Amino acid sequence: MAYLHPNPFLFVIGVFTSYMLLTGRRALKNKVPADTQLTDWLLTYTMLIFGLVFISFRLFNIIKENYFGTVLVVFGGISLLFVYQDFINFKGKSKVKNYGLVTHTQRMMGSYIASVTAFLVVNNTFLPSVMAWLLPTACIVPLLVFWSRKYKVLISN
Repeated sequence: MAYLHPNPFLFVIGVFTSYMLLTGRRALKNKVPADTQLTDWLLTYTMLIFGLVFISFRLFNIIKENYFGTVLVVFGGISLLFVYQDFINFKGKSKVKNYGLVTHTQRMMGSYIASVTAFLVVNNTFLPSVMAWLLPTACIVPLLVFWSRKYKVLISN
């Protein structure tokens, strides 16, 4: 979509969606830390860089007095939380026994949120711009949190 409708923010959504889709799919294969492969590390480090770029670009927008960059902080922050979660899982430090299933659920729902966001942004004619960017996140994240908590199995110490 970023190619058809040149927009740097759509590119952000594309990167975010691709990361979540790829890592969500791979999470089902990574049942134990030993299953982690180079591909998983590359995806995570790439998203770390993009997450930092998203947040840095927000600072650039403040200097130019464009306050729409709030969207970048939200997506950058979520990206960095997912990267942190990946590091915990890959290092075997997760307190969640079935972290592959939980990660899969979170990432697939996250990619759905990002896809709906891109659709709304491109086709929106009635919502305020910032609302089109953040509404799918605000509506679907509570479901994501509910299902993550419901199916998460903690490791007993």
